[in-house]
Amino acid sequence: MLKNLNILIQSIRNKLASINGNWFAIPILFLVSLLRFRNLGHKTIKYWDELFHAIVARNMTKHPLMPTLYEQPYLPYDYTNWTANHIWLHKPPIPLWQIAMSYYMFGVNSFALRLPSALFSGLSVFITFATGSELYDKKVGFVAAFLFAINPLIMGLVHGYIFSDHINIAIVFWVQLSCYLLIKGIKTGKTKYYILCGIAQGLGYLSKSYLCMVAFVIMAGIFILTKIGLLKAYRENISIRKIAFQLLSSIIISLPWVIFCLIKYPKEFIQENNMVLAHLYTEVEIWRKPWDCHLFDYMPGHYPYWYLIVMVSFIFMIIYAIKYRNFRDMFVVIWIMGVITPLSISVSKVPAGMDIATSALLICFAAVAFRMIRENQGISLISYSALILSLFFLSQWPFRLLNKLRQPIIDFVSNNSMLITFTPSLKINPWIIYQLICYFIVFFFLFILYLVLRSLWRKRYLYFLRIIIPVMLIILVYPLSRECIRITHEKPPSYNNYNSDSYDMTWFEDMGNFIKRNLPENSVFILESPTEYDRHYLMFFADRSVYFLQPEEFENSANIIIDKGGIPYIVSTKVYELPLTYKSPFIPNYIIYLYKLDKILK
Repeated sequence: MLKNLNILIQSIRNKLASINGNWFAIPILFLVSLLRFRNLGHKTIKYWDELFHAIVARNMTKHPLMPTLYEQPYLPYDYTNWTANHIWLHKPPIPLWQIAMSYYMFGVNSFALRLPSALFSGLSVFITFATGSELYDKKVGFVAAFLFAINPLIMGLVHGYIFSDHINIAIVFWVQLSCYLLIKGIKTGKTKYYILCGIAQGLGYLSKSYLCMVAFVIMAGIFILTKIGLLKAYRENISIRKIAFQLLSSIIISLPWVIFCLIKYPKEFIQENNMVLAHLYTEVEIWRKPWDCHLFDYMPGHYPYWYLIVMVSFIFMIIYAIKYRNFRDMFVVIWIMGVITPLSISVSKVPAGMDIATSALLICFAAVAFRMIRENQGISLISYSALILSLFFLSQWPFRLLNKLRQPIIDFVSNNSMLITFTPSLKINPWIIYQLICYFIVFFFLFILYLVLRSLWRKRYLYFLRIIIPVMLIILVYPLSRECIRITHEKPPSYNNYNSDSYDMTWFEDMGNFIKRNLPENSVFILESPTEYDRHYLMFFADRSVYFLQPEEFENSANIIIDKGGIPYIVSTKVYELPLTYKSPFIPNYIIYLYKLDKILK
């Protein structure tokens, strides 16, 4: 009887041991990923750049191979001005096709506009899990994927609050997929994975042009390291031939669209391609920024509360990669450096760029944290524990012992000309130096305590630190998740921060619905408004051409519109002696007038 019981217990143990971690990880990641669907259809459409993507994708439902902003350009336009162009090639087509398909299925509305972002960012969570699991193990993959699922940068992109919205979600997805397939290719040596990696990279090009080249940079870096002997693992699985297959696959996928645009829309395509490359060597629009802008200005907002943890983890990972020269650490470091380096040396830097390294940074953090928990690394463990403890107290409660130091330190950093000369962006976020000082103070305290303890107590002390790290990190998930929930509010508490160029959509939607139902397709609207931005909002809801003009331009512009077969209307809050077509009941009570060319009377 006892023997049978032991056999039963052993059998249960074997079955439990054989259970794949996916049984637990995937349902949890799926449930957390559902957060991005909360209030996904909120009415606030961000002007930069969500509104432009919304208009162009709507127009592409009518002609998928002809991306247009102004569907009918009744007035002259400058093809170099992407905010008022006819043929709109400012962004590649795949993300816009995805939104257009969503429109086709669910109608032209804000939910359909953001649904592709929610779906593809959700898929990115699972690619992060697969990538972390392939490089390290399922625990690392799960933690990285969980943090990706509640990452404020990704959540802000999904909900349209951050510059470039679905375009960046799409490039993040394809870069992640290409990197995962590259890992499979290097580890197995199978050519099919290199080809699939190239296909994903080509689709990345069709999502946001040259930012797709991350996998190629990693592959080239790994190849060079194997040739010079710094990396010996999998050296037989990577070759010039396989690199050529990867690159050729990318070209085959992306070339048809490039050739089509060069034949059909040559001046627009060349203009936009030149503008993309111009980011490297000149100021584009308002985006000239110092070299460290991504590191010390943009990224702190991408990882609130966790910024220093992520960055210090990356420094640890660089040390591990140099010291141990293993494939997995090298891969992650090259991935991150392959993103940081070109972004840092480029003259123009847009807010969302480091997002294609989000997955790598979170895998880097998870891998370093688990190393600290699993291994007795002495000084390294003390250093990492000090980092977690210092940031835990800074983010959870006031760090009272150092509160009096905070403002003097921030003032010193802001006024230190030498420091600002080398790292100009620290002037914007001098609190980073304050957090570093807190980190070193805690490290000094923990290190002194380690030195005064005897051998037996040192082991217990280190064991305690290995326990305290995951506890503190789990608690630090709370403010991060709270930030994500705040972003998904229908109208976030910091509305102006997230929507500095957005408005109440009610009157635009009301007037747009009236125009679509009652006015002809060749109706053209001359908008008299306090701000030029309003023309694009009305254009989205009305599905008609809208121009922002001053009263002295009305008559000449109306003549041009009529000559091109359009019917001009005035949209204004002012009272004119013109035939009134419609008055919106919503503030600011805009009125639509049918325009006559003789005169305008107040």
